[in-house]
This record gives sequence, C-alpha cells and structure tokens, in this order.
Amino acid sequence: METGPYFLFLCKQDRQGLYEAALEGTPYRCSFTCGVDHLLYECLKQPPMAIVVDVPTQIAIGPNTVAFIYDLKMKWPVMRAKLHDDGKATVMCLAPARSDGLLEALGAIASEDPGWVAEGHYREHLRFEYCCRARVRVGERDWVRVHTLNVSASGAFLLTYDDFEVDQPLQIELHDLADDLLMLNSTIRWAKRWEESQELSGVGVAFEPGGDYERVLEELAQQRPFTKLKQ
Repeated sequence: METGPYFLFLCKQDRQGLYEAALEGTPYRCSFTCGVDHLLYECLKQPPMAIVVDVPTQIAIGPNTVAFIYDLKMKWPVMRAKLHDDGKATVMCLAPARSDGLLEALGAIASEDPGWVAEGHYREHLRFEYCCRARVRVGERDWVRVHTLNVSASGAFLLTYDDFEVDQPLQIELHDLADDLLMLNSTIRWAKRWEESQELSGVGVAFEPGGDYERVLEELAQQRPFTKLKQ
C-alpha cells in the first residue's frame, strides 16, 4: 500500500500530465479525477489532505457545478490551481485565505501547518444529513428499530431511546439507503440518554471494515446533487 501525504486533484485528463510533471520527485500520493461525483466518492473513501481544482477544468465543468466544493467547511482546504508557461503552478485558497506556489502549499499542508486550516473547520469526513430506517442489535439480542440522522464514511448518529453502552459492538441493518438491505458492523463511541440531556437521544457509532461498507460509500456518493451534505 502506498504511503505518504495524499492529495486529490480535480483535473481534465488532457491536463493531468502537466501536473504530474510539476509534482515529479515529490513524496506525495496524488490522485486525479475529472468529475465532481467521482471527486466526492474519493473523498468519502479516503479524506485527502487537500483538494486542488484546476481552473480550466472548473471552467469546463461549470462554475456552478463546482462551487459547493469550496463551501464544504472541512479540515482539508480546497484550492484553485493555475499552471504557468514555465511549468510551475500557483494556488489560491479562500478558507483559509492563502496563496502560494503549488509545491510550497502542498509541503506546508503535508507538514500539518495550522495556517492551512480554516478556523472552525475541524471535520475530516464528509457527513450527510440522511434520515433512514435501520435496525441494530448487540450480539444475539433482539433487533431494535432506530433511525439514522446523519451518516459519514466513518460512522453515523442513530436516534434511539434504548440504552446502549460505549464500546459495545453493534450490528446495523440499513433499510433505505439502497434498494436492498445493507449490513454493517460498528462500535458505539458515545451515547446520549433521554434522562441526561435536552439534545436528541441516541448513539454515535464508528463503522468497521467488512460487510456492506463499500456499498454504503457508493450509495452515499450517489446522493446528488449533494444537497444533504452536513456542515
């Protein structure tokens, strides 16, 4: 498996070679995609350290189609990139408000320079406000009916008034995200009980590999036009 800081580029195929030349010799893992749908699918599978949007590609796709990417409010910045005649590239970012050479920006982000993280942008995984029916159970106990209120690649919030314990393994049967049932394994990371808070009762779970996890990612990525992205 490849290692190293991971960056994701939105770039037309006929321009990818120009960026590959500019990045030659760097220790970064860089993935290129031509469309917004696939870009967000890749972000769901593995959050990048930053997204780099090639300006001519943005113009070709349509600014309105790409615009929401700049307002995701994620920990990883989204930068516009422009290639120059000398083969070098510069980037501009709105959140945080920064500009620099491409290699200089990637180097700073790879070293976790806090100056490249916008204030209040702490979330690493895309999260969807998605309400669907589900059933859950611990071990061989009876199934319990719940609803999801938001779902991400890393986990979900489950609305329930039943008592569950932190660190319990939880089987999840999702009913409405796809045409068929999706089965997941998870672990409870936190719990809010009705007696303890005015906030909605429920549990936060972290998904485990296996089961229908990859299917869940695929189904989330198809929730176009991504109006359900939760910030």
